[in-house]
Amino acid sequence: MKNNYFGTFIVSTDTSFFSTFEIKLLAGRFFKDQERMAFRRRDDNELIPVLVNQEFVKKLGFKTLDEALEQRVTFWWGPDKRSAKIIGVVADHHQESLKVGIYPILYDQPEWIDAKYFATRISAGSNISIDNIKSAYTAAFPGHPFTYFFLDDHFDQQYRDDQQFAKIFNTFTVLAIIVTCLGLIGLSIFSVTQRTKEVSIRKVLGAPASAILYLFSLDFIRALLISYAIAVPVIYWAGEKWLQNFTTRIPLRWEIFFVPLTLLVTITLITVISVSIKAMVEAPVKALRQD
Repeated sequence: MKNNYFGTFIVSTDTSFFSTFEIKLLAGRFFKDQERMAFRRRDDNELIPVLVNQEFVKKLGFKTLDEALEQRVTFWWGPDKRSAKIIGVVADHHQESLKVGIYPILYDQPEWIDAKYFATRISAGSNISIDNIKSAYTAAFPGHPFTYFFLDDHFDQQYRDDQQFAKIFNTFTVLAIIVTCLGLIGLSIFSVTQRTKEVSIRKVLGAPASAILYLFSLDFIRALLISYAIAVPVIYWAGEKWLQNFTTRIPLRWEIFFVPLTLLVTITLITVISVSIKAMVEAPVKALRQD
């Protein structure tokens, strides 16, 4: 038996807990109804059946889940040091926000009832309603108020700030793109106006339209690439700092930076080309006569 000491959550359950929350069994078996833990230790030979999660097995130092089965563990329950035997291993799941890592969890099945709330799964298309649950609760606990909440709403509240931040960030992103497009239009018009005669001379000398469009686009694309090269390290640093709030998080892959660059280049080309076409279709003689 390994002497590993670590902190763990102790979750008291019943036989329907794992099926209600759809927690998968990975090794061993679930509790039987008669396998219940007494509130106080009965004798020194007591061996309580318990289930643990994958993180618990990792903390014990076993390489496989099956190695943890039938292993003995001890834990403190109030003033008593209880001895237990692992009968099953279940999949890890988040007890708290994704900003918090997965804790090792030990599940027991007590013989007393000390529930703070009852969990009920209502499947889509089920005939069970809140009113049905309220009637059953009132019949079992007359005189006690019936209050309830949906678990998905409870978890959503943990991410309200992040969702609000995402909405604000997206709004300012759209505004920044609009302002950028207006700036590109203004600069394009100014550049075309300043180089109208140059465009006319190139047309007279037989320059193709593609060469003229390339001429106007090159300066804007070069400026865009330089500014993006400066912005990417800042974006990467800010993104990494924000993602560090989450224990379970995605990496910043190259697609995250390539897609915006492609979008910006496309918007720039469309804007510049749209303005440049006006100068290209204008009669060269009229442009050359301008002062």
